[in-house]
Amino acid sequence: MRIPKALKRHWFKTSDWCREIPEHRKCGHTRCIEVPLDGGGLNAALEAFQLPPKPEALIEVSAKRAQEILILLLWKDLAYGGEIMPQKTAQKLAHEFVSTGETHEALFFSNADWPAHLRRPNSYPFTGLTDATFDGGVIALGKTVASCVWIEDED
Repeated sequence: MRIPKALKRHWFKTSDWCREIPEHRKCGHTRCIEVPLDGGGLNAALEAFQLPPKPEALIEVSAKRAQEILILLLWKDLAYGGEIMPQKTAQKLAHEFVSTGETHEALFFSNADWPAHLRRPNSYPFTGLTDATFDGGVIALGKTVASCVWIEDED
């Protein structure tokens, strides 16, 4: 993924989850980004992640729910629910992402309550942020660092 010019000057060491998730989730398009944040809130974070500035499309979720959402998005294909990676691997990576966010006193956001999708697979509302048929993820907005795992899958 191309790093925006504005971020190149802020280079810093990223967390292990940021490198490992794309290695394990090999279908669709996966954004794993961790950037320093100098204010600007959620809109600035969305811009840094190359997502449209639509904070109204996101819901705030607890750290626990963020981890549950991320486990599902990493483990299963959004279109058909097929396994993408072992559930244990998804659990480990989701835990690392959320723990990193908690270290930075983050608030967590997603575009849907994805685990509820398992209970209603034929009719599930979500607000996409990309042109993909299905997209979802978790954003951690800390005081000085923002992190994102965003998945795009096609039907």
